Amino acid sequence: MYVSDGSGSGTLKISETFDCEPQLFSNYPEFTYSGVNSISVMPASEVGFDTAYFSAFRCSYENVVCSGEEPHISDGTEAGTFQLVDLFYGNTDLTMPNGGSITADLEGSQPSEFTRSGNNIYFSANADMGAVLTDVGRELFVINTSSPAGGVQLVKDINYGSSDSSPSMFESMGGELFFSADDGISGMELWKSDGTNSGTVIVSNIAANGSSSWPGQKISVGDTLFFTANNGISGNELWKSDGTYSGTSLVKDIVSGSSDGGVSNMIEFDGDLYFIAYSSSPGVGTQGTEVWRSNGSDSGTVRISGSILTDSTTALYLTRAGDRLYYVDEDYGNGAGIELFSFTPEDGITLAVDTRPGSQSSDTRNLFALGEKIFFVANDGLSGDELRYHWYNPGPIIT
Repeated sequence: MYVSDGSGSGTLKISETFDCEPQLFSNYPEFTYSGVNSISVMPASEVGFDTAYFSAFRCSYENVVCSGEEPHISDGTEAGTFQLVDLFYGNTDLTMPNGGSITADLEGSQPSEFTRSGNNIYFSANADMGAVLTDVGRELFVINTSSPAGGVQLVKDINYGSSDSSPSMFESMGGELFFSADDGISGMELWKSDGTNSGTVIVSNIAANGSSSWPGQKISVGDTLFFTANNGISGNELWKSDGTYSGTSLVKDIVSGSSDGGVSNMIEFDGDLYFIAYSSSPGVGTQGTEVWRSNGSDSGTVRISGSILTDSTTALYLTRAGDRLYYVDEDYGNGAGIELFSFTPEDGITLAVDTRPGSQSSDTRNLFALGEKIFFVANDGLSGDELRYHWYNPGPIIT
């Protein structure tokens, strides 16, 4: 685990949670660990100091401990970085060089999706001890940030018993957490939680008869939650919810019938939802993907890029930087190839950077925003694939 202020001298290792060399044990089994992950930060402005919540594997030969991958907390110091709770019991016996042995946990509860909502940090974990008295499977847990060391609690055993409800795809709105979960009866559907057992309920059973609607990416725009789901009739399309059963509905059947609309890459911009989805038209069919905008109504969900009759290009990497949207697409009919485009409601769509002038494409990809700058990888035909950036800065108007 490292902490950084953005400089070389200010980048320091604060904790080595995994310090177990396999060769130290005569019967060390194989397992997979990808390192510290799923980091969520509570800012100093709200708790007095920056606090990171994350998943890590604590294993130390020196301290004779191997507790698997569990929830951790850090204030950016070595002393302030520690495991919050052990939620999963280990039962693997490892033999040490001196002839002794330890009971190790080589899996842990494997917490994921640490997400802040109000004053709570939520995560998903597979638990059979610690905050629970028995095996509850993979369920929703919460950390009380006012007392994190003793505040890890099971929110609700949604799929009661040892079966998993597999809560995932978290999004906060209005002080509540919205997520996908399977209670073993309704299938994988949209749920919400205020951090209490009684306040954790299914919002809507979108796909009836025990089928799953598989709610996907979720994003809140004002007091509306947008997400993808499949009701078994319209395919995987764009939905919205205000957190109530009656307020949950299909926004638009972008590709009519049971085919999927291909909705992805949703972001909030200028008070509306923007996303990537298939381009389609009656009698024409599906033609690649384009950028769409939605205000939450059917008529207000429209394409903003491409030609409905001739465009078969693929829009990708929709990203917001400052007061502009950027994405990658082909400048159809103008011979610019696949390049970087920008959009604002005032200016519309413009070619932001023609990295490789002419009809050949620069293969622009992997967009990342930092402030008002947009970073990307592209090939100008001379120096190969390199990291580049674009900064929309028109400067002062001189008259």
